[in-house]
Amino acid sequence: MKRFEAGAALLIFSVSLTLYLRTLAPSLLYGDSAEFQTIAFTLGLGHPTGYPVYILLAKLFTFLPFGDIAYRV
Repeated sequence: MKRFEAGAALLIFSVSLTLYLRTLAPSLLYGDSAEFQTIAFTLGLGHPTGYPVYILLAKLFTFLPFGDIAYRV
């Protein structure tokens, strides 16, 4: 990659990450989102199909040491 391309990629990444972090839900949501946030913490079963890979990956995020569980998931 050329320097310009690397700089442009870094800028796009930074802007995207900032936008994503600013628009995260601060706490528990409603509906299916709340169900999946809760299930990720308890490792329960969601409604079919249950999304097992999502639940297992979300469980890893519950171990992060900041914010509440819903925010981390």
